[in-house]
Amino acid sequence: MRKENKLVEESLAFVKAYMADKSNDNYGSHYQLELDYAYEDGQKEGSRDNQIATAKRMIESNYSNEEITKISGLSISKIKVLRKEM
Repeated sequence: MRKENKLVEESLAFVKAYMADKSNDNYGSHYQLELDYAYEDGQKEGSRDNQIATAKRMIESNYSNEEITKISGLSISKIKVLRKEM
């Protein structure tokens, strides 16, 4: 028997055994839950990136820290850090 065939057969046996085990029935819902969490984290990170990009454009346009905070939602301390980085 070829090495590749043996690996395929072992993999299939594992999958069949896994699916036969009724304790794994909720795996799909747990997997979906993990995907939902990952999506939410990505959305939050994207939102944060947008806030920072907005603040940087406002800094370049000479807006005050208070105006930037009001529009971007970032704290004044974060805006001060961004100003130093630019």
